[in-house]
Amino acid sequence: MAKNAIIVSRQELERRDERRVQEIEDIELLRTILLDDIAVRLGQVNQKLALRQSQGRTFTPTLSVTGTYQALELLNETPNAPLFTASFYNDGDDTAYIYINPDIDQEIITLKKGESASLNYTDAKRKIEVIGYKCDKGKTASVRLVAKY
Repeated sequence: MAKNAIIVSRQELERRDERRVQEIEDIELLRTILLDDIAVRLGQVNQKLALRQSQGRTFTPTLSVTGTYQALELLNETPNAPLFTASFYNDGDDTAYIYINPDIDQEIITLKKGESASLNYTDAKRKIEVIGYKCDKGKTASVRLVAKY
């Protein structure tokens, strides 16, 4: 036998093999966890990208406007998507105030009886996500909304 030969027992070789198998299993588990995390994040990105593209559908509610502030949270209730365009028609007797995205970059529209207003947010970075509305105290209006999402 060679002078510097290392003798390894069969049991030691089996233990080394078991450690290698365990290392490989650990690597596979980490790879699976990482791929699962990537898949979740890609799903979130796809959802956000979908909100930036118009579905070409029409949303046409009639808003019963009173002296109490009300709001349509368009991402959390029907249509569950932001609006790209919106036209408002005041069919009521009193003036209505429409608030577009009132939480951050608010735009206010005043609609007197019989008036209308159209908005195009197609090229805007932030689409129409919230529509707030109200009349003066004691007044009412009926506002038709024709929008695309």
